[in-house]
Amino acid sequence: RGHRAVLICERSAAGIIALLGVLKAGAAYVPLDPTWPDQRIRSMCEDANPSVIVTHRELRERVRDYGRKVLTLDALDVSHAQTVPAIERTS
Repeated sequence: RGHRAVLICERSAAGIIALLGVLKAGAAYVPLDPTWPDQRIRSMCEDANPSVIVTHRELRERVRDYGRKVLTLDALDVSHAQTVPAIERTS
């Protein structure tokens, strides 16, 4: 909770899953368009100061030098998901 995650991904099911995962964790997300120039992405990442950057494997090289933990969506395998995670409710 209280962290920010930058999402740099194409519109896809994996991107939606990543977005929902960030929200479920209680963090905020900053969506960035992968078609933007590298300098704009770098500037937005510096301004957002995220704890993590979530992207696709092919875009990983563009953000690896930003000094943040980078998670790749390609590592997510949701095709065999059988359970729905519980939602933590706060009052």
